Amino acid sequence: MRLWVVLVRVIRPHGETFDYEQELVEDRGDLVITRFDFIDFRRPLIIHGQEVVAEGYRALLFEFFNPPLEIIVVTDKDGNLTGYFCNVNTEPSRVEGGYEIIDLYLDVFVLPDMRYEILDEDEFQEAIEKGWITEEQVSLARETVARIIKDIETGRFPPKIVREFQS
Repeated sequence: MRLWVVLVRVIRPHGETFDYEQELVEDRGDLVITRFDFIDFRRPLIIHGQEVVAEGYRALLFEFFNPPLEIIVVTDKDGNLTGYFCNVNTEPSRVEGGYEIIDLYLDVFVLPDMRYEILDEDEFQEAIEKGWITEEQVSLARETVARIIKDIETGRFPPKIVREFQS
């Protein structure tokens, strides 16, 4: 069976760009689903005392185009769900072989029991203070986090398509 690979380019407004090759699961036009393993992961991510992301963990990434939202379903090495890593980004732009996004620094990690933690607020604040992100991007980031939290609190998280792929 042939695996299709897609380029995922992540641009951080302060000057870093990262290119990742991920296995393409499905491209619906307004939603791209990819799969990858966490490799070269610096240190495990701990949320509420639980290791939720570490070297060798698996990921199923859902890149929603409008409104923009990236949800990564994370499973450990045994296939157990550890949670949902929500990256707050701009709307993806298509590039040759894939797409690119601008990382707006904020992330939300949602545990399977729907407890959550907002991550990288210090980086977000630094980006605002140094003018790395525009007012429009600041508003988009804040609105996206608010939407994630509202969806959690109203039982609409994760989105139906994410739940369907998990089962």
